[in-house]
Amino acid sequence: MNTLFWSKVRQRVRKGTIVLTLTGLLLGSPAQALMATQGPQKAYAGQSQESKADTAPRIQPTLYAQAFGVFGSFVQAIMAIELPQKTTAAEPQESKKDADKTKPYIGKISPYKVTKLSQPTVFAQVWDKGVGLDLSKTHVVIDGKRLPGKVSPKGVFKEQIPKKLSNGWHFVAVKAWDKAKNYTQTNWSFEVDATKPYIGKVSPYNPINRRQPTLYAEVWDKGVGLDLSKTHVVIDGKRLSGKVSSKGMFKQRVPDYLDVGWHFVAVKAWDKAGNYSQTDWSFEVRGHKVKSAKYQSSRKGHKPKVIVLHSTIGTYPGDYRTLMGGAKVSAHFYVRKSGYIVRLVPDRIAAWHAGRSSFKGIGTDGSLNAESLGIEIESKGRGPGDYTKAQIEAVAEIVKNWQKKYGISDKYVTGHSGITRRKSDPKGFPWGDFWNRVHSLK
Repeated sequence: MNTLFWSKVRQRVRKGTIVLTLTGLLLGSPAQALMATQGPQKAYAGQSQESKADTAPRIQPTLYAQAFGVFGSFVQAIMAIELPQKTTAAEPQESKKDADKTKPYIGKISPYKVTKLSQPTVFAQVWDKGVGLDLSKTHVVIDGKRLPGKVSPKGVFKEQIPKKLSNGWHFVAVKAWDKAKNYTQTNWSFEVDATKPYIGKVSPYNPINRRQPTLYAEVWDKGVGLDLSKTHVVIDGKRLSGKVSSKGMFKQRVPDYLDVGWHFVAVKAWDKAGNYSQTDWSFEVRGHKVKSAKYQSSRKGHKPKVIVLHSTIGTYPGDYRTLMGGAKVSAHFYVRKSGYIVRLVPDRIAAWHAGRSSFKGIGTDGSLNAESLGIEIESKGRGPGDYTKAQIEAVAEIVKNWQKKYGISDKYVTGHSGITRRKSDPKGFPWGDFWNRVHSLK
């Protein structure tokens, strides 16, 4: 017989045979004891037939008691049997739910700190080590509103915010249940900054004469702040080494002397949210200030054939006043120690710089003025150290420009001492550095 049958028998025995069981216990055991002590009945001689008849019924109670005892023992045996309990499929699941007291886990959340996206994608991972997640209840809330997205069977939540978020802080909550009704919640916040940095007050902007100007710019951000490690300034495609200060100011002198012409600057700024902004501008380096020296004259139809370098054997502003008319001398250009260039006489006019002179058979009326170009360099002429790098750069650029314009070769570039024995300037001039720079120019 199967276990279900015996289970029903056992239930009926428990409910409907209590009286029989008690009867068996009360009568069966004493009767059995009496039977064990009572021997077989012996008839005495002379006993009447009536007395024999009286003796027979006395045995019947003992037989009934024995029957009840046997039945009671049978009932006790049934009650003592431990039958296997048949369980349904739902019973083990219910027991696991009762035994699962572990809450779900939530991790790998994003965005966490700052984002430049006004519609970011919210991401979270949820898992449970017990009976499993209740996916119908588990959900995500942002700023108090439940997102429509669902957690996947693998415990992944990934959904883009349906509407644009305003700049500022936003609050997210992941609420998770498992099938045992254990609940857990994780809260976090992030900041949205979709505003680009601002760049302003850039300089230099207008045409300048300085060949080594100081670049200036102001950068600021209304959101999470500038990323100072990335923000930088570029001039002519080269990044400058200077840094933007914590107050958003950039100020750096250009490390190399700029060529005459247009130069292009870019300020590239990032904020901590990754927003990027760039401002471009340009300025022109004219390289010289145009003045009109007092002493100059016509070339009388001649073209420039020789370039002559001089040193003033003085300092600014004294030698500058001399060149402007304090004495009967002048030059086409005057170059200061800073590299600052002043144009005194136009190329088409003869400057009074050569005096009585000649060079390689060139010289009209005993002077090179009508067939030469002259540059005065601010220097006392005491040695190579008396000429600055800025001056070498400036003079080289002027000479290179003249060579291309008038077709003058290197052998027709000389110093004042090369056109007359009366002069020794430019004494100590670093001709090697000068020619290296000239030949490096295009």
